[in-house]
Amino acid sequence: PLEIEVDEDLATFAGLWLADGCYDLNSVLVSVVEPEARAVVERVAKRFGTTPKMHSDGVTLMIHSKPFKQFLERVMGLQGDAYTKKMPGWMFNLEERLAAAVLCGYFSGDGWVRKNDIAIRSSSRQLLQDTQALLLRFGIPLRVKWKLLKDKTYEARISSQKFLSQYASRIGFVVNKKTDRASKWLNSRNHDVSDVVPLPKSFYREIKGVIKSEVGISRTYKGWKSF
Repeated sequence: PLEIEVDEDLATFAGLWLADGCYDLNSVLVSVVEPEARAVVERVAKRFGTTPKMHSDGVTLMIHSKPFKQFLERVMGLQGDAYTKKMPGWMFNLEERLAAAVLCGYFSGDGWVRKNDIAIRSSSRQLLQDTQALLLRFGIPLRVKWKLLKDKTYEARISSQKFLSQYASRIGFVVNKKTDRASKWLNSRNHDVSDVVPLPKSFYREIKGVIKSEVGISRTYKGWKSF
């Protein structure tokens, strides 16, 4: 039987497809803007004997190849739309460098680097849960806010100096500008920004009286949330 090796380019391509890919009748479409990400798509297309063409939208690369589309769908298990995408099972069995490549592609497509965290958004709950699971192989927690935003996506983020540094050093980005922004965490001595575990409002009411009687300080619920 024919065997196709999953190398770093193909793993990264799979991550890019999870972020911004889809299919039409006989083509694979991946929306990528940055030249570094487009280069990955072009190398994978060349490996399968074809050349991507630019869509009329000026952003999406189209690989017009029915065999390649069928390979991605039926063999690699890259299926679903923005609401139903998930990581196929083989991704969780990859060696570490290839698992990192999948995450690198996904975050390069859907993620962005902010001042104190790396964030992604997705309409697929399952894809975010899969991303959480794969990141845990690297000891990196992904915090998801399960509140649907106006654009019908959920937001997730990596925070804390320790985990941001691990992401930057062990996974990284395909896109140079994101890599440059993330490099600040590799040797940073800035104050750590950690996740805060949310507590129910009833908890604050219970301890408010205790703190006031024992310490002589009264804090509002809003004040506690920012403490």
